[in-house]
Amino acid sequence: MEFKTRTIFWPLTLLRRRYILYWVLAGTLFLTLRIILLSAYKAQIHIWTELFFAYFIVTGLTVGVLYVADAFDSLPAHLSTYFDNDLTDWAKHEGFRIFDRSYWPMWIVSIWVNVLGTITLILFTKPFRSTLRDVLMIASIQPVFFLCGYTCVFLTMLGVAGRKLIMFPLSIPFPDRGHRLVGTLSSYVYFFAIGGLIEYLGLFVAVSLGPTRQSNLMSPWLVGLAVTPIIIFGWGIYHVHILQKEIKLKNLERLTASCN
Repeated sequence: MEFKTRTIFWPLTLLRRRYILYWVLAGTLFLTLRIILLSAYKAQIHIWTELFFAYFIVTGLTVGVLYVADAFDSLPAHLSTYFDNDLTDWAKHEGFRIFDRSYWPMWIVSIWVNVLGTITLILFTKPFRSTLRDVLMIASIQPVFFLCGYTCVFLTMLGVAGRKLIMFPLSIPFPDRGHRLVGTLSSYVYFFAIGGLIEYLGLFVAVSLGPTRQSNLMSPWLVGLAVTPIIIFGWGIYHVHILQKEIKLKNLERLTASCN
């Protein structure tokens, strides 16, 4: 089974062959429903905040996960020539923890983020002006909280899988310096780091222009997301460096052996 089909998003994707278009439409529907709800209760509409929720979170995160799942499917065939180990078992085991919707830690973390996000909103909206309005507003934002928690587990498991990958014995012929392997893994690091940075900038602007701009309640969320691209980049580049060092040592060992 492909990793993409095992994600929590795939059963919700009706346009299977055009999942990017589908989730853009889903983000647009989410945006429309939020604006209708805000307008119905004559609440102020902070358009950038709503755009961030719809297209950075609902569309961006789901499309990103499905895209990475597609790429993960091809990793064993693409990278197996560089390692002594068969990567099929590695991909099967790590792919379950990264993508599978039955992986229970993902549900625990995601639900906890929903709880913490809901508490933040309740504290911000006190005292309640309209109980029904506030309940509907809190309910409508739950998918955003869930996706944030899901992405936290997703990125963590990807980092763990990457570390396990580079610990496998290498199978690189002398004097190959492993440019393709290093380049492939580095491109993934840059992709996730830039993606995290874009999400943070979107959140920062959304908070700055949104209803919580004068509240300190969003500070922990901003700080948490601010360090995400730094952690992703630092973790990834560190392990790419380890991989490069192992390639050099392997070539040095072969050179020494041939001289003897």
